[in-house]
Amino acid sequence: MEIRQLDMNNRSGSLDFARQIRSEFSFDALVNNAGVLEKEAFGKFSLDAWDRAFEVNVTAPLILSQEIGLHMGPGGSIVNIASTDAFICSFRSIAYSASKAALLSVTRSLANVLGPRGVRVNAVTPGWIDNGITEESYEAASLTPLGRNGTPDDIAKLVAFLLGADASFVNGASIVADGGYTGVDYFMKKESDSLG
Repeated sequence: MEIRQLDMNNRSGSLDFARQIRSEFSFDALVNNAGVLEKEAFGKFSLDAWDRAFEVNVTAPLILSQEIGLHMGPGGSIVNIASTDAFICSFRSIAYSASKAALLSVTRSLANVLGPRGVRVNAVTPGWIDNGITEESYEAASLTPLGRNGTPDDIAKLVAFLLGADASFVNGASIVADGGYTGVDYFMKKESDSLG
């Protein structure tokens, strides 16, 4: 297996990379899984952080999907990794939440334009995943109806399904994988717990 590194915050680098690998390989599938999250207090909000989030989380997947998707044959599939933050938004990572919401819109638009070529485009929107990145994940598990956070393997299996033939009529979808977390109102759960 060959590994190549790319700074997706560099637009010309993303374009060059996409064109280069497109010329070297043929693709049946593409998974856009890079992302950047920067936490910031709103009073210190930085437009540089906003620009980075949109460049990495939205523009780079769009570039790769265009350059590679237009050269996929029928049966090709693209999966974008979004986040449930696209739905529930944020207090300290506004750029991340907004960019993931934009990625869902881009996913549906790509499904429209690539669908007639037989190329499907979908998104997976994970909730809290135990990946060693976030410290708050233990608390999220207590609010999740399934009583646990997701694992990277949970998301990988869903991505594999969307890439495969069993999902041949799934296009433009955003599939939430959060154990039910986004269906929980914290205060209603607290009230229910207090009643026993």
